[in-house]
Parts: sequence; C-alpha cells; structure tokens
Amino acid sequence: MGAAGAAGALAGVGMAAATGVAASAVRVAAAAPPEVSPEADVIYAAYRNYPYMTRALAQRIVEVAANLDTNPYLLANVLRAESQFSPRAQNAPGEAWEVDDRGRATIARFNPGNTATGLLQFLSSSAAAVGTTPWALFNMSAVQQMAYVEKYLAQYMPLDSKQALYIAVFQPNDPARYGDPDTPFESASARAQYPTPQHYMDFVDAHAMLNEDGSPRAGSKYGYFKPPSPEIAAEERAEGRPVAAARIAGASRIVIGRLANESRYRLV
Repeated sequence: MGAAGAAGALAGVGMAAATGVAASAVRVAAAAPPEVSPEADVIYAAYRNYPYMTRALAQRIVEVAANLDTNPYLLANVLRAESQFSPRAQNAPGEAWEVDDRGRATIARFNPGNTATGLLQFLSSSAAAVGTTPWALFNMSAVQQMAYVEKYLAQYMPLDSKQALYIAVFQPNDPARYGDPDTPFESASARAQYPTPQHYMDFVDAHAMLNEDGSPRAGSKYGYFKPPSPEIAAEERAEGRPVAAARIAGASRIVIGRLANESRYRLV
C-alpha cells in the first residue's frame, strides 16, 4: 500500500471512529430520560403505583397546570379521581377487557354510547368542544390526552382554587362552582351524584395522595395502591375476570368494578 493509500486508510479509520463516537453519543442522548421537574417528581412518587402513571405524564401534568395557572398537585388529584390516569377509562365500559404486556387491565372494546371517556371523563359534547371525539380520546396515550385536558380546562379559567378547579371538571357551568361550597348545585343531574361542590371535592380528596403544597395527604380513604401479586392476577384471569390495575395495600383481593359506593368509577 502506498503512502497515499495508507494515509487514506488511516483517515478512513479515524472517520469511522469519529462517526462511531458520534453515533454512540447520539444513542446515549436518545436513551436519556426526559427532564422531570421537582413538582413532577412529587406527583410521580405519590402515584407511581398506578400503572398509567409515568414520569412523562407527571411532567405533562405540571406543564399543563402552569399553562392554566393552577395547582399541579390538585390537577393530579382530580385526574386520579376521575380515571386513575387511564386514557381508556369509561364510566360504562363494554364487556371486553384485555391485559397488555405490562400487566395493565384495560377496556378492549369502546362503548359508543354517550359515556364519559378518558382522563377527565369527556362526554361527546365536551370532547367536541375541544375538537375531538370520545373514540379518538380512547385511542390516545395519557400524555397525548393531556393536550385536550388543557383545552377543556382553559375554557373555565381562572382555576385558582381547589373548588374552581375541581368543579370545572365536574360541573363547570353551575353557579355553585364559586362561593359557598355547601350551596347545592342547580343541576338536578349533578345533585343526584354529588349534592354540593363540597360533596364532589370530598370524593376527590378521598382518593387524593397530595395536599396543595405537595406534601403527602394523610388519611386518604383508599390508601396507596399497589400492583396485584402474580398469584392473585393469575387467579383472576383463570376465573375469566379482568385484572384491575391496582390493589389497595393490605386488601385481600383485587378491587374490580366499584370504588365504595361510586359505581361510575372503575379501576382500569
């Protein structure tokens, strides 16, 4: 090999090495976890045992809360109460269920009726108001759905108190959203579920893990949820029943179907 050839070969080796290093750096950079704020760390730590909670979702909750000038911990609390962070949660799901590769039970068949769907339990009307449909929401990830959570709640700003935020989710146009939380809702259908704003706020707080300052909430009615043991999950599958996403710490079996007397809410 001549001097020019040797030089070319060495240059090629050097280029390949440099390219390899660059590619490796790119691969390392791509594998790096997303930036997560301290507030998102708090939300993730509190709700990490919910199968649909991820660091990416916790970060989106913080970002959306900042855009809406509202409290991220309260936003996380109300999302948990409405859907357990499941983008496929429905208040009247079909009978078909499936378990994905992470062991999460989820609704496999979309119920096309006017049923509440997703993180904030969007009805057909509330989904249309933000430019989507329950079916589209049903097929989004939780992180993707947060864009529509933001659009929906932006219609009802300011959201500068627990009552203003929580009731914006449940009954945003009712005059009882502001003022005395013990004032009955004007809507008869709302009163049939929760007679006053305070009743709905108590429902959310019964499941909440966080106070407004991000500190752990004492006395959460349902306690911390943990994934079911493999043995219990196998037993539930063998009996042909859906495996719930989580189990109350210390409970003797997986919780399926109802949360206390709240038949509208289902662990998915």
